[in-house]
Amino acid sequence: MNAADVVSRVNRRCPELDPVRAHDVTIITMRTFAEYLSAEQIEAIASVLPAVFAEAFDAARGEKRPQAVETSLEAFEEQLVARAEVGHKTAGDVARAVARVLRTTLVEEKAQIKLELPHELDKLLESDESEALKKPAAAPT
Repeated sequence: MNAADVVSRVNRRCPELDPVRAHDVTIITMRTFAEYLSAEQIEAIASVLPAVFAEAFDAARGEKRPQAVETSLEAFEEQLVARAEVGHKTAGDVARAVARVLRTTLVEEKAQIKLELPHELDKLLESDESEALKKPAAAPT
């Protein structure tokens, strides 16, 4: 997958971001994910991403975490709101889009590892259909 494909996939989920902003927010989101992934995950992901996005994992490469660091989805999204200067909805959409891009890239590039996010962040990989089923139905008016 090339850099333009990555941005395009994020931009489809977040059409309110222009492509340049989507690119920047994707890098910020990847840097934030890197803070929570194991060293093995970081190496595997960085090895298959286009260089511009692989660099987002550079700061975390020096840390030798044997396993993922747990965080809540809410805390993760709050970090994105602050770091990327986006709203809560956009932060959630970008986090979901980037998580899916990471998972897809590992599969498409035939990496020998699958994406393993901290438990709470796994929710970002749920399908849109299962999310819709979890939402309570609107009360009749």
